[in-house]
Amino acid sequence: MKVLVAHNRYRSNVPSGENRVVDTEMAALASAGVGIVPYLRSSDEIDAMTLAQRLAVPMQPLHSRRSVAEVEAMIERHRPDLVHLHNPFPLISLSVVRAAHRHGLPLVQTVHNHRHSCMRGSYFRDGHPCHECRGRTLPWPAVKHGCYRDSHAQSVPMAAAFLVHRGDQRAVDRYIALTDALAASLVDSGLVTADRVTIRPNSVPDPGPFRAPGTGLIFVGRLTDEKGVPLLLEAWRRSGGPFGTLTVVGEGPGRGLVEAAGRAGGDVRVLGSLEHDEVGAALDRAAALVVPSTSP
Repeated sequence: MKVLVAHNRYRSNVPSGENRVVDTEMAALASAGVGIVPYLRSSDEIDAMTLAQRLAVPMQPLHSRRSVAEVEAMIERHRPDLVHLHNPFPLISLSVVRAAHRHGLPLVQTVHNHRHSCMRGSYFRDGHPCHECRGRTLPWPAVKHGCYRDSHAQSVPMAAAFLVHRGDQRAVDRYIALTDALAASLVDSGLVTADRVTIRPNSVPDPGPFRAPGTGLIFVGRLTDEKGVPLLLEAWRRSGGPFGTLTVVGEGPGRGLVEAAGRAGGDVRVLGSLEHDEVGAALDRAAALVVPSTSP
């Protein structure tokens, strides 16, 4: 079996669990004897673009002529059995659904967040849950709130892309959802019936033999409200830090809040962004990983 995997990688200066999941899955499939044909674009490409090309990037979610042409060329060259799409934004676009079907190939999409219906991908904005766009063909509230990249201007073409590609979203042959909540979100959005959604959690490589736990707690992730960073810091403050040190690994707009907690003497340590192996070592030193996310 041969699979063409299409994914728009997030910027390298913003550590992405989604990028890591895609890499891990491709490696696992390859080790099982599945032929992998990777079509990987990256948002890092934007920095090397000309001014005219950068100005056109917000329109790429509507239709990426380059990505469609490249995917079709790879289909003709490698003859895969199916296309597996992960993140299509902003450089690939959902037009690849039609490209796959034109060649008689089924297309499966793994949804790693709620961006099938929510521009932010989290059903969370301004410090609280938000479901104003769920089920809408035209997500106008997201434009009003400037949800895509915190920009009203960039939210306009993204809303148009949601409208234009509603049929493509419904034409996806099967969705893979990481959680029950994501599966329910797909169904509630009116995109698909439950029988076309498979729930499959992320996988991780075997960590090896059991090792005795370390000390303290650790958080690993983007430092944002929806990841529960303010909630975690408040809970830590109220508890008096009975578990030793709280180690925070990651970057994001909430870094200042974490650093302030450390300066306040709450035994909070900020490591910032780390390489994958360094994250593993930090996890080994902790007693437990804490996941305070406030967004499903």
